[in-house]
Amino acid sequence: MFFSLAVAIGATILWINQWLADFINAKVNPYTVSPEDKEKDNFKAKLKLWLVVIMALFWAAIIRFY
Repeated sequence: MFFSLAVAIGATILWINQWLADFINAKVNPYTVSPEDKEKDNFKAKLKLWLVVIMALFWAAIIRFY
């Protein structure tokens, strides 16, 4: 159960970190657009989506079994 808790907390912290980084980057450079940015944005979107899925599964397991 400790592994599930560690994964849930780690995924949550990483998701919050990604969210804050995107928020700050949007405030600092709101109009920067380049071809590399599109690929980075797609990767970040997929990463955040999978982090949400992982958080949902592991937090549900922790809540269910505690």
